[in-house]
Amino acid sequence: MAVPIRQAMKIGFYIMKQKMLGRKRYPLVLMLEPLYRCNLECTGCGKIQKPNEILKKYLSVDDCLTAASQCGAPVVSIAGGEPLIHPEIVDIVHGLVNQDRYVYLCTNAILLEKFFDKLPVDPRLTLSIHLDGQKEHHDHICQEEGIYDKAINAIREAKERGFRVTTNTTFFDGVTVDEAESFLDHLRPLNIDGMTVASAFQYPAAPDQDHFFGRRKTMDFFRELLSKNHDGKRWNFNHSPFYLDFLKGERDYDCTPWGNPCYSVLGWQQPCYLLDEGYVNTFEELMEKTEWDSYGHRNHPKCRDCTAHCGYEATAVEDSTNGIGNMITSAKAVFFFFPGGAKPARLLYRRCGTPAFPWNNTPPVSRSMSKSTTTYWNTLKRDNRNRWTPISGLEGLAEEVTLAVDEKNGDYTRLTRFLPGADTTPFGPKSHPYPEEIFVVEGRLYDAAFDLWLEAGDYASRPPGEVHGPFRTDTGCVVLEISHPSQSIEPPS
Repeated sequence: MAVPIRQAMKIGFYIMKQKMLGRKRYPLVLMLEPLYRCNLECTGCGKIQKPNEILKKYLSVDDCLTAASQCGAPVVSIAGGEPLIHPEIVDIVHGLVNQDRYVYLCTNAILLEKFFDKLPVDPRLTLSIHLDGQKEHHDHICQEEGIYDKAINAIREAKERGFRVTTNTTFFDGVTVDEAESFLDHLRPLNIDGMTVASAFQYPAAPDQDHFFGRRKTMDFFRELLSKNHDGKRWNFNHSPFYLDFLKGERDYDCTPWGNPCYSVLGWQQPCYLLDEGYVNTFEELMEKTEWDSYGHRNHPKCRDCTAHCGYEATAVEDSTNGIGNMITSAKAVFFFFPGGAKPARLLYRRCGTPAFPWNNTPPVSRSMSKSTTTYWNTLKRDNRNRWTPISGLEGLAEEVTLAVDEKNGDYTRLTRFLPGADTTPFGPKSHPYPEEIFVVEGRLYDAAFDLWLEAGDYASRPPGEVHGPFRTDTGCVVLEISHPSQSIEPPS
């Protein structure tokens, strides 16, 4: 699961608090629409089909922050329309982050490059990029050529600058499982922090009314697609595991629309982000005056085929706290993934039960350590590339930057960057007499000693003498190394 640990814990504590207070209905994600205007006219969108007098309206910064405070949800999804058209979107984002909310800024990325120096690089902000498929299909949905390329370039730039980035994909009827599988695989080398997927909701005002999944077809589609996810190690979804089970038809949920209330230029929308059944002025009115029991796929014809995460994700998250078994399943989904959308950690040893120190059974004597210190700085920003130096003998293939070193015993923490196309096969495998830990920060790297492609999030704690490499990479890779020469153990002669 691509949700960062801190965010998952905050939501978990928030839910437990609501239950302790006896609240049956409470919000999890505020769907904030500060405008309806957009710079695209996507075929499946029902949000931009409003009268011109409404399309000209904007929510103020104060409107947005007040709505978030009234609602109290720990997460805010800023949608629209295209939020980056809003003249005060930067202030809105900063204000929500300063309220200690997790913010998902949804965008088609056309204007994103103009905002990289204005938006905060903060773990509480995620850039959610709209991508409905590979180039030809996505540009067709957006009804404009070149949109896919702009989105891909924006994702690369955002990741290089340190932003947290996820994709937001809607699958329409006519897309095959094979096409969806190929598309999701196509996203992996971008090192995004998660993927959000859904089947299209049939907006009555959407220009294209012929390409919406029904409920049964949605579940058949996702059952086949998600069966290819190899225990969650292939694609990192920004969903709870229970919602993914629901999409596969393995869990029968009712919608909880109050979990994702929507606030826009028209007010608080009843009953949810997707249905337009009226508006009220305050969040309190929304919760008290909406006839919640009249909606849902069992009760309302417009809800019959809906499986959207804005209706069912909150149900799934609520279910994740019901009982020890569900809580353990949810904890595994979070804690076996590293923050930032990484893959589950894997120990890279070929054999189990190997002693940590293979030449004897006694660990080395503990020694004092006094590594160098430094304040925060971003090692991956372009502005700091001059602090990286080529590795002697691997010029043109790899470079490194030492983050901290103990001048007394030689222990060090270092980043190594393998450049795209690097191949150390001519130099053969390597080993050393001291233990080290490695963590793949970004990209992917092939370790010939284990016949294994390592990806972002992979981790190993190597014992002294373990053979690793040679290495090669197609996309490039950054690896964190924590090495302990002070604990060297020479093998017996």
